Amino acid sequence: MGALAYSSNRIFGAAVKQNNNLREVPMNPLNSVRGAIITGVVLALIVTLAIPPTAFAELGLAIWIHIVAGVLWIGLLYYFNLVQTPGLAAAAADKGGPGGAGVTKYIAPRALLWFRWAAVATWLSGCGIWRAPITSPTPSPWVI
Repeated sequence: MGALAYSSNRIFGAAVKQNNNLREVPMNPLNSVRGAIITGVVLALIVTLAIPPTAFAELGLAIWIHIVAGVLWIGLLYYFNLVQTPGLAAAAADKGGPGGAGVTKYIAPRALLWFRWAAVATWLSGCGIWRAPITSPTPSPWVI
């Protein structure tokens, strides 16, 4: 199957790229954010279906959401303090470039939205964990 170097060939619905030997090799789905998210969801579904069914663990779900949201919240905090703030200062100092307009117009609002909702999810799931001994038959290991 011949192909041009920059053609958009598709084999069985999967995107392909060519190496120097003009062989077609499948692209790694982890090279894009969308591919990584889809791969993660598919793997989570496989693991969920592989585990024998038991009672639904609300406390385990609350702890999982709390940890993921907390990591996202703290990660975005580090992004703002260690990446975006110095980057905006450098962009403002660059006389020939566009300045920080692209970051403040497109990136910062989306990052702030995720930051706020990660904080809300962390707090709400934390309250769910804190209230777990009252509403759950199994006591929470996180409550003293």
